[in-house]
Amino acid sequence: MASILSELFSDGPLAGIDPEVLYVDADPHGTPTLYLLAAMVTYSALYGEPTPTFDLPESIAPELRQTYPQVARMIYERLTAQDSAAAPAAACNLGRDPDSRARA
Repeated sequence: MASILSELFSDGPLAGIDPEVLYVDADPHGTPTLYLLAAMVTYSALYGEPTPTFDLPESIAPELRQTYPQVARMIYERLTAQDSAAAPAAACNLGRDPDSRARA
């Protein structure tokens, strides 16, 4: 999740977004905008599709409200790319006992 969010903030549709739009304090407790972004990643990972379009409330930052379709698509594409990259590695481990190293 962190790598996808980082990409959105660094060179994606939300590049240059002010951190105060995402965090309310130094602990870091997030804003509704940050929690929506995390939910979007989770939704796409679970359901294998971009998050559906809906009317976003005013509590969501305008930067996300204005770019929501692009953000949803980018999140889905990054997750799909990660799944594709992970598939060969997972195939190499088929049939192996995951605890075999601990017993060796």
